Amino acid sequence: MKGMITQWLYSCKWFLLGGLGLSVVLAVAAPVLYNSFMNSGDPEDVTMAMMMPIFAVLFSVMIPMESLSSNFANMILCRFQAFTVTTMKPIKFCFSHLAVWGVVAVCSAVCTVIPIISMSVFIDGYTDTMLLDNVKLGVSYIAFCIGFDYIIGALTIKLKSRDKASILALGVGFGIGFVATLIALINDIEIDLMGIINAISDNWYYVAAGMAGLVAVGMALMLNFIRKGELS
Repeated sequence: MKGMITQWLYSCKWFLLGGLGLSVVLAVAAPVLYNSFMNSGDPEDVTMAMMMPIFAVLFSVMIPMESLSSNFANMILCRFQAFTVTTMKPIKFCFSHLAVWGVVAVCSAVCTVIPIISMSVFIDGYTDTMLLDNVKLGVSYIAFCIGFDYIIGALTIKLKSRDKASILALGVGFGIGFVATLIALINDIEIDLMGIINAISDNWYYVAAGMAGLVAVGMALMLNFIRKGELS
């Protein structure tokens, strides 16, 4: 486990530095853009202002999380993962892999905290009206990324290609989204971006439960593929 975590930290240090750099940029840009849009008084600009804290949280998470499936796929191609799995039982390999995900989640959370602190200081009323929602949104997005990337990791073992695994996983995700949208339209449920984001923030525990389900499915697939020798 320590070896897998150390390997990720060494291989993905530029992802971490990039994530921290972007977080610092967002910590400066988000309050400036929010106050600029809000002061204009135009309804469309006010809507854009409300999106700035959301964008700051989501973009802060993206770069560290991108390192997950990218590093895993590279380690499969260079046969590092094949060597690693020979030193431990497949189930321990899967849980060690999950531990790496946990470290990435902590790094992503740290990157998210930077713009949140800045917005708390430089945006009037942010702490009282938006802080909690942004924290829940950040937790939900990190949880979603972990579950989704675990599925991609399992599929990468089978397909030997991160791109193919991502396309397949995205195809399933878009399929589910299309069905959900169709159901909403049939039932005359209004769909808007802010409504979706607020729903995710308010129901973050469902997202966390969904993440646990995705991890369980991904782990089952990964165990099955490893035991069949797909990683060797």
